[in-house]
Amino acid sequence: MNAIPPKSENEKPKSEPKITQTRAPILATRLGRGRLGGSTICDFLVQRARIAGRPVTVADGDLLNPTLAGLYPSGAPGEATRPKSAQPAHVGEWIEDLVHQMMQTRTSAVLDLGGGNSALADLEHDLPLMGFCEEAGVTCLPLYFCGPEKDDFDHIVALHEAGHFRGPRSILFLNESLMRAGQTAVEAFGPILR
Repeated sequence: MNAIPPKSENEKPKSEPKITQTRAPILATRLGRGRLGGSTICDFLVQRARIAGRPVTVADGDLLNPTLAGLYPSGAPGEATRPKSAQPAHVGEWIEDLVHQMMQTRTSAVLDLGGGNSALADLEHDLPLMGFCEEAGVTCLPLYFCGPEKDDFDHIVALHEAGHFRGPRSILFLNESLMRAGQTAVEAFGPILR
């Protein structure tokens, strides 16, 4: 049996080698219908990252309901970036710029394209987002938001089946705050998850 010799009082502890971050930047993108808490969770993710000291870019592509741009207004520190317009070409250019900035600064981003799938479908026609991000070295993370209504889940399934934004990983948020009074999570979400 080998015993570890005691350290002398004058001996300084060896410093641990510094570990550098080599993980690819993550583009966390909100998907799903509106009114399901997506912008709220995107804001939460931004706040948690910033509290932990990790820089994160806020990207609000929802020009009809710009919640993130309202929370992170233009001119304020950490302001949200926005496209010039909702035209697919402008949105595509904006996302290309965002992804290039992510690679240059090694910074992740939270992207809110708004509810519905038309923005994503239009964008995919002009800029295949998953392939573009993969080539640029950015990891895509789809964030699917669902309430207890069957239509909410059907919308997510349609987005996934369309294949516009399928990453190696994704997160499904089931928003319990949208359940009817007295309902349990199993009662509310069980039927749509079977």
